[in-house]
Amino acid sequence: MIWVFLIIAAYLLGSVPFGLVLAGARGVDLRSVGSGNIGATNVARALGRRWGYLCFALDCLKGLVPMLVAMRFVDEVTVRMLWLW
Repeated sequence: MIWVFLIIAAYLLGSVPFGLVLAGARGVDLRSVGSGNIGATNVARALGRRWGYLCFALDCLKGLVPMLVAMRFVDEVTVRMLWLW
């Protein structure tokens, strides 16, 4: 059951467009500025380097955090499955 929760949580976290969130918080429609992309490079162009770095870090973390959480649970599940054998 934990795997279903992890998959749903990873999907939801991965679907957050941090570029749009950060730009929206600053009152900028990122899709109409620069290249129109919602990524960190366009955030840096539209809002400045600091915001671009923050967007890049958040985009990296939304991939890294679910992986690290899943890795923590893989060990526990593996041990439980070994006990079943």
